[in-house]
Amino acid sequence: MPPKAIFFVLCDFIQAMAVATINFAFISAAFIILSSNSCNGLFNCPTEESQALLSFKTALNVTDGIFSSWVNGSDCCSMWDGISCNNLTNHVEQVNLSAYTNHAEQDVQSGVISDLALPSSVRILWLSSITVSDTLFHNLAELNYLAFSDCVPNISTTSIPKFQLAALYLSSCSIGGRIPDWLSTQYSLQGLTLVNDNIVGEIPSWLWENNPQLIQLNISGNHFNGSLIIPNRSVPWMTLLDVSRNELTGQVQSLWPPYC
Repeated sequence: MPPKAIFFVLCDFIQAMAVATINFAFISAAFIILSSNSCNGLFNCPTEESQALLSFKTALNVTDGIFSSWVNGSDCCSMWDGISCNNLTNHVEQVNLSAYTNHAEQDVQSGVISDLALPSSVRILWLSSITVSDTLFHNLAELNYLAFSDCVPNISTTSIPKFQLAALYLSSCSIGGRIPDWLSTQYSLQGLTLVNDNIVGEIPSWLWENNPQLIQLNISGNHFNGSLIIPNRSVPWMTLLDVSRNELTGQVQSLWPPYC
């Protein structure tokens, strides 16, 4: 295939991805993958992992809604809502507690959860309406996808997480101040969503320097200021860029190569 034809095929592919992209597509895809992995085979949830999850439920002080299925003695992999396990190792890999926010009775009230630890095997974590301390993350070295809505992950400025995220989603979290310092310890981000988080200041240069594979960025609805400078190497590969409803100045570079 001639080089020019390859260019046009590449452009069509990138543009198709952009049209199909939705906020936090990485986490959505990861949920589907892990859910499919959890539909096969017989499970036997490790006792220490189910007990850690039950301790988390107890701290939330809730027994109904999606948590009604979290019953001591039952298999957390096959019977607990919001929990998915690896079908080879049986270890808990997904904790998705976003569903209860759509529950008519609002099962969980906002609160601060501390001095707890989730199973160290968790790769995907999605929480809503809960403010948690960094003790919840201390042992999550396998964590790849992290999502919070209407809540704040209180990871201290001096804490260096053990995990390296592929995607982070923070929506309507009252972060305030500048972009969280702990993000500067992440070097594998492909998708970053910080929406309506009341973040101020400039977009740090380390965001691009540390994460050359970043292809989706949504920082809309904050108070970012200054200029938006995207490295030339990143421009052709970005499938989503939303910087609306901020206080940025200057022009945003084109997302597509000039030959598209």
